[in-house]
Amino acid sequence: MGNRFKRCLNGTCTIFTVLVLVFYIFGYYVSIAKQPAMTGGMITALFFASMCFSFSSLCLSVKKIPRPIAYLLHCACCVAAAYLLYVNVLGKGATPSGKMVCIVLTLVIYTVTMLVRGAIISAIEKRKDA
Repeated sequence: MGNRFKRCLNGTCTIFTVLVLVFYIFGYYVSIAKQPAMTGGMITALFFASMCFSFSSLCLSVKKIPRPIAYLLHCACCVAAAYLLYVNVLGKGATPSGKMVCIVLTLVIYTVTMLVRGAIISAIEKRKDA
């Protein structure tokens, strides 16, 4: 379990570094003052979103967890990460309805993505069997 935790933490740090770089570059080119404006809360939200993304991949890789529970945890982590990015980092969704729209859209996008992923994986497995 320690090796999986180490992989999860490494993934978190990698995703966090990339997200901070992207948001700093985005903030620099969008702002009129040409200065990225990231607060401590935004950086913290980025770290926790990175941790959620990394933990979600860990959930799918652990074979001891039943598949339905693993996919439920994966979905919850992805939605939590998108929520953190949308509400805390981008500053959107100041109203409860905005937050709900974020969650619903994330669930729809997640469902479509996982259905496409499942179709691709089943097509690849069918080719291997043939």
